[in-house]
Amino acid sequence: MAARFTTLLLAATALVPIQMAHAAAADATPDQAAPADNGATGNDILVTATRRSDKLQSVPLAVTAISSEAFTKLNLKGPGDLTQLSPSVQLSIVGGNGVYLRGAGINSQNSGTEQSVGMVVDGVVIGFVDDISGDLSDLDHIEVLRGPQGTQFGKNASAGLVSISTARPVLGQFGVKGHVSYGEHGDTIASAVLNAPLGDTAALRVVGSYLNRDGVYPNIIRHEKEGSRDQRGVRARLLWEPTDTLSVLLNGDYRYEHASPNFIQAYRNIGIGFVRNGVTYAPGGLGVIAAGVTPSATNVDIAESADSYRNTKSGGTSLELNYAMGNYTLTSLSAFRMIDRHYATPIGSSPTPGTYSYNDYSGHQISQELRITSPSDVPLQFVGGLYYYDRLNHSGLLSIGGLYGFAAATYGPGVQVAQNGGRILTTNKNESYAAFLDGTYHVTEQFRLIGGVRLTHDIVTADSTTALLAGVPTFPGTSIKPASSAGFKKTAPTYRAGVQYVYSPDLMAYGTFSHGYKGPAADTTNAVITHILPETVNSIEFGVKSSFLQHRLFLNLTLFSEKFKNFQTTVLNTNINPVAQVLGNAGGERTRGVEFEMTAKPIPDLTFSSAFTYLDAKYTDFKAPCYQKFAPIPQPTTTDPNAVGACYAVPGTNASFVQAAGFRLNNSSKFTYQMNANYSHEVVPGIVADATANYVHRSSFRTVGYDPNTKVKGYGIANVNIGIGNPDQGWRIGVFARNLFDKFYVSAVQANGNDPGGYTSILNVEARRTVGVTFDWKYGVK
Repeated sequence: MAARFTTLLLAATALVPIQMAHAAAADATPDQAAPADNGATGNDILVTATRRSDKLQSVPLAVTAISSEAFTKLNLKGPGDLTQLSPSVQLSIVGGNGVYLRGAGINSQNSGTEQSVGMVVDGVVIGFVDDISGDLSDLDHIEVLRGPQGTQFGKNASAGLVSISTARPVLGQFGVKGHVSYGEHGDTIASAVLNAPLGDTAALRVVGSYLNRDGVYPNIIRHEKEGSRDQRGVRARLLWEPTDTLSVLLNGDYRYEHASPNFIQAYRNIGIGFVRNGVTYAPGGLGVIAAGVTPSATNVDIAESADSYRNTKSGGTSLELNYAMGNYTLTSLSAFRMIDRHYATPIGSSPTPGTYSYNDYSGHQISQELRITSPSDVPLQFVGGLYYYDRLNHSGLLSIGGLYGFAAATYGPGVQVAQNGGRILTTNKNESYAAFLDGTYHVTEQFRLIGGVRLTHDIVTADSTTALLAGVPTFPGTSIKPASSAGFKKTAPTYRAGVQYVYSPDLMAYGTFSHGYKGPAADTTNAVITHILPETVNSIEFGVKSSFLQHRLFLNLTLFSEKFKNFQTTVLNTNINPVAQVLGNAGGERTRGVEFEMTAKPIPDLTFSSAFTYLDAKYTDFKAPCYQKFAPIPQPTTTDPNAVGACYAVPGTNASFVQAAGFRLNNSSKFTYQMNANYSHEVVPGIVADATANYVHRSSFRTVGYDPNTKVKGYGIANVNIGIGNPDQGWRIGVFARNLFDKFYVSAVQANGNDPGGYTSILNVEARRTVGVTFDWKYGVK
């Protein structure tokens, strides 16, 4: 299938560049790059990775710029779709949504957690865990910065950063534009934009958006399709420039999303069933076989009787002030963000769930950044400033059920049991203060020194208590935990140093050493507060950026090696009841590899681009929970605590662990590559035909690196879009296909906690082909 598409891609003459770019215009502000025109490649592309507008080929960083056109042409929807456009980006949806860069990242629903890959939207750090859906309507561009970025961007960017910029209001211009697409499975994307001048010095830009998709996987118990999603949002940006030296930008946004179920799970194999004290209360498979499900690696039939959903409300406001003091720019960015999430999930993925999990999560954050940016035409160019961040989260978890009849048999008819005997209530507060300075010194016209430092002080506190339910015992083997509280503090530096040499306007090389840091955290799983140590990383990176044939061919190469200490990661802990995803520290892990990017423009109408990542990502020290002994591939046991890959039972306790050193990191593929092609041509005066094609492939990986039962086979996805339009009149109509060849794949494989030895696949709605039509129109606005 991949070979067929490769042939199609290389032979096509009606294909158009995704171009992974189009990022900016020369008058862009430090945090916003205006979109380039459709012909922009290589030296035309501007990015703001160094907090100032600069050419992509001149920036001594591993950065990928992705245009709004790339998302629109491929009918993509949110930050999670970055996996289609940048091979170093991966997404995990087990336990929570998490972004991974170069194999490093975390997926968690724990309210005390933050991402190792920072997420920034219009300059504001998004600190809430598991909030990566987002609204990318009226997108300007996205920049993916690989490797530690802590000396310039917010907090906790130890593994990299995804910076999202939406379109700014345009002064003196009235305009409207819209985008509508509709495809199979009720797949709907719609957005409308209004840009209105308010006198000569101000402008308002308002965006409304709507996303919808029906379910695609059959639930044979509920007689419905699983995997539906409904999202709607609004964003407003008000720009005021009263003088040539002052710019005021006020932003506000709100989004609501409903997804059902929370995660889509389908049985791969059955376990031994729910057994307590030698009594089997539910057979292997927990009744799914009797319901008509045939477990397998390709099974997509679901047999869950209980409702499962995730509802999210999120939004915020920010105020950005830019004041020109001579050739220097003073920037103030004040922001408030909020999130309110409710989700419910049956535990066991069966017709009669053993327990049902209700989770409420709400929080807010405030941040303030004050920075000064030097001019770009002086030998010493720098950005320096102060940063403050305060995030407060509240969560409530109730896991309750009959445990397949165990509760009734043990405590009497109608009795249910609950984790910790009731609703677990936790509060997490993360506070951070930082000062930073980053810059480049031009020793000569060709030789430059790179350096940056950041000092961060983190304060983390957590409280946990349980609202007991009358007459509800605890889960078997557990006890009611008393109320507890804890607090941790840490002050630590982040720094980088390097050199850059510009051989010619078409050839540049650089080398940097970076030390990254992510602050401590408090894990509150199972009503117990655990101190999660700070995460640090030492990174070495060498890069070469080049252009040939009068900027018609661009070749970029990056070599990197990163060593993490106390990496904060999510593991499936089978030593607690119920089995749960918990936060912990991996003593050490190492990632190293090669990244290659190519863009070719053989003729003005045609652009090819490709990117390739080789990743060698392994644990160097990780005492992880043992996986289930009844698994299809059982874990060996050992009496040596230092043995690798075998389960060691700690004498005199109920605890056990496996040393995972040498195993690949969770969710990390060794090879990932993508190919893109884009072609546009004026077929008759005023009418332009265009087409875009994209193919991305990742090799196999394991959801849990040391558990061979969680292996996910490699897969490749093709996407195309063909259309015709009149750029002068501002309209285009097209047809698209996501997952053109209907390639089935699963996002992850995880153990079924209530059916020991059983595993379920986490299904992805994009593993089904979607064909549809699109229509774009605009008047007087970009």
